[in-house]
Amino acid sequence: MSIGTIAGSAAAQTQSSQKGDNAFMGKEDFLKLLISQMQHQDPLEPMKNHEFVAQLATFSNVEQLVSVNEGIASLGNIQSAAYESSAASYIGKEVEVISRQMTVNGTGEPIQTGFVLTKHADNVVVDFSNSSGEVVRSIHLGAKNMGPVDIEWNTLNNNGEPVAKGVYSMEVHAADSDGNPVQYEARVRGKVDGVSYDTGTAVLQLGDLQATVANIVGVYPSKTN
Repeated sequence: MSIGTIAGSAAAQTQSSQKGDNAFMGKEDFLKLLISQMQHQDPLEPMKNHEFVAQLATFSNVEQLVSVNEGIASLGNIQSAAYESSAASYIGKEVEVISRQMTVNGTGEPIQTGFVLTKHADNVVVDFSNSSGEVVRSIHLGAKNMGPVDIEWNTLNNNGEPVAKGVYSMEVHAADSDGNPVQYEARVRGKVDGVSYDTGTAVLQLGDLQATVANIVGVYPSKTN
């Protein structure tokens, strides 16, 4: 096998994840292989100058590729650390996250929620259900255009009575003029009470709910101190 062939394999390996150090040919291994080839070459047919230069160039390419990949990995780690550390700055603020769930605190405070339609819908009905799956409130919105739709649920049921404290979920039933379902992305607002790192990833605490920083789509000043 020629050095060029092995170099191609080494370069390819630098672009993929390895399970152990022995599975990866680095620049040191490549240089050792080059020296070994020179020591064991046929004296009657020694390596020609242009072949040696070509293999040195290949070594240089492998070295540069390894350095670039190491730099990218280092940059990714720095970016990830900054991303996670910024989570604490959300404490005390109101955020809008991608979620179908929301927390009702039982004080009568309305819930700011909504969704984003992927296209125009001729009929939209929003159902709010308790933790048992029972629909406690249905809101008929009629026709809605593509894009964000905001809803303020007053936390009353269909009989006009306050619902119990707890976690509720929202289900949007949207259809076009032919009765075909229209896709949506549910969103809800909540105040960030704290941040936990128990799983190694920053998790925002919004009452009884949790959300990652990646699910945040909006940040707003808190309505309460």
